[in-house]
Amino acid sequence: MNDEAVWLIKVLELAPHPEGGYFRETFRAPRQLAAEHGGPVRNASTAIYFLLPSGSFSAFHSVRGADEVWVFVTAFGGFRQPPMPD
Repeated sequence: MNDEAVWLIKVLELAPHPEGGYFRETFRAPRQLAAEHGGPVRNASTAIYFLLPSGSFSAFHSVRGADEVWVFVTAFGGFRQPPMPD
């Protein structure tokens, strides 16, 4: 892992994610909503930082019944469109 990734993990206080990469939850709405098809009750919204260091693997997926917003940012402020799951 490169020095920049190690620095970001420390500065952002990221923890290992169970599916790969590193993350930290930054927001969880107090309002909860019932899932459409009998799934678990979920918070209305959450937000996380997520870091996938170069050469790492993460099980990319979408969360059923939830709207997701993905913003990819490099440490240098660059943006790019993320690949979307089928």
